[in-house]
Amino acid sequence: MAQEFKDFLTYKKNKPTAREKITDKLKVIIGSEISNKMNITNTTSISLKNLIIGVESDILFPIDQQQDLANGFSKAKKNFKFEKLNSIQGHDSFLVDTKSFSKVIYDFFKD
Repeated sequence: MAQEFKDFLTYKKNKPTAREKITDKLKVIIGSEISNKMNITNTTSISLKNLIIGVESDILFPIDQQQDLANGFSKAKKNFKFEKLNSIQGHDSFLVDTKSFSKVIYDFFKD
């Protein structure tokens, strides 16, 4: 029985969770978008106002990726606003630091 339990734990450890699968897919999508320092000039479908929010402590989607995205939007002369937030909660900041995020989002839609 103990070996079966160890085997199960090994299986679970090596099997990606749904969150990991989604994260990996997002990294592929975002990674392909960020390649070549965000060549956004051929994304003619982006015509609305865009809000890019980066969190300094986010290691899942680091702030430099958000900055690259903003730089790409700038080069392509797209309508966007880039906001950097300082929050200690990292990637989960949008879930727990609602005060900071709400203000940025509210101000974005108010303009």
